Amino acid sequence: MTWTIGVLFLIITFLIAQWYFRVSTTNVVFTALFLFRYIRFVIHTLSFSMYKPTRVPKKPKFAQVDTTVIIPTVNPEGSDFEECIRSILGNNPFQLIVCTPGEERFEIAKSLCAAIDPAITVIKASKANKRVQVDTAIDNILAPFNDPTVGLVGTSKRACRHALPCFSIEDFMEFLGCVYLERANFDTVATSNVDGGVAVISGRTVAMRTRIVQDPAFRDSFLNERFFFGWYNLPNADDDNFITRWMVTKGYGIRFQYCEEATITTTVGQYPKFLGQCLRWSRTTWRSNTASLLTDGTVWRTQPWCVYAVHVTSLINFALFYDGAMIALWGHCSWSSQHSMAWLIIWILGGKMVKPCLHFYRYPKDLVYLPGYILFGYYHSIFIKLRAALTFYDASWGTRPGVEDK
Repeated sequence: MTWTIGVLFLIITFLIAQWYFRVSTTNVVFTALFLFRYIRFVIHTLSFSMYKPTRVPKKPKFAQVDTTVIIPTVNPEGSDFEECIRSILGNNPFQLIVCTPGEERFEIAKSLCAAIDPAITVIKASKANKRVQVDTAIDNILAPFNDPTVGLVGTSKRACRHALPCFSIEDFMEFLGCVYLERANFDTVATSNVDGGVAVISGRTVAMRTRIVQDPAFRDSFLNERFFFGWYNLPNADDDNFITRWMVTKGYGIRFQYCEEATITTTVGQYPKFLGQCLRWSRTTWRSNTASLLTDGTVWRTQPWCVYAVHVTSLINFALFYDGAMIALWGHCSWSSQHSMAWLIIWILGGKMVKPCLHFYRYPKDLVYLPGYILFGYYHSIFIKLRAALTFYDASWGTRPGVEDK
């Protein structure tokens, strides 16, 4: 109902504005498209620049010894896994639990963890399913929990940049993965600083209150989530989206700690794995954002800015179509000119530099990939985002084929 009223309001406003100001339809449509995109852009840029992370109080309610860390993994033999274990132990948590599926992986994980610290608990899950693995189973991250209403805290993510041959497909794809995380950080900081809402708190590293994880209702819903009128289940994907929506629905606050002290480094998929990740993430966006808007609906009341800036925008903002429509409409507007068209294009392309600017500051050599970054955005809108919309029902863990069955 709310969605219908909103659409009708926009249509009526459009018709009244066109009649009252006697302006052409082209002018009105261009103005609507421009404002719809760039009001969000300006507000988010200002919000990001004004953000301040939650400070650690002098007498915090929680410390590292109050935390239990659960690591679900399907690759316990990798060097990244060992580095992750040592990094977590350096923060002195109360307990570290590693959960992995299958007898072979279990023995590998148990042997490696015993060599690092015999106190690490290693358990075996029945199957490679992140939800089952989590269910079976620090200062700066804990700071927001001093507010008793906060149930979930996210951390800043940054991808490792390796020394790969310049202009190789592997180097370019790793660059895109780094920029993806940078853009996600920007968007999460910006929206959470406006009305407390976020698209999702990434499951790479999060902190949750123990009582939520132990809640039987949470665990039952977490393990048995279905989508699209209950026709499909979600065996592997969207676990972090579910947790984020649960917090919103149950009235818990969500915080995002964007600071060096709460930044985790991770790796991103190399070619062609990264393209599969993009497709999986995009499918998740279609499933989760429509669930927030149409199935649950809490966001309409509690996070009105995110309804516009995150949920609705993500479903209609196809970069190639949107940019092309604005340029085409501008050419037919009564106030357009040859010089103004050039400025519009500069504005559109310049706006794409804001979110990844911190990455380019850290890695200026990656500026050679700027044209490819812009072109990939247009490629993504057609060959990934549109494809994801048509195959939203596919919830498989596509980047690790066969893992679900082991």
